[in-house]
Amino acid sequence: MNFDICPYCGQQVLKGALRCGRCNKILQTPQEREVLIQKFKESKKSFDIGKLLKFIILLIAFGIIYFFFADYIFKFIHEILR
Repeated sequence: MNFDICPYCGQQVLKGALRCGRCNKILQTPQEREVLIQKFKESKKSFDIGKLLKFIILLIAFGIIYFFFADYIFKFIHEILR
């Protein structure tokens, strides 16, 4: 983990922390906090439908393979574990 030093008490705090855990002083200016909030909101908005579709197709493909070849798969695993 990355750490910063609190400018008020010298305690190690996590990088990007809003307050020091020891002295409870605010470590970021309101402008810095607003920039971080905007970055977080933008990252939440970027939902990738392509990745979701690929995941669903992969699940369907595994389901089809399992449905048609389950007996062969179990026999193969049983032979390997013997």
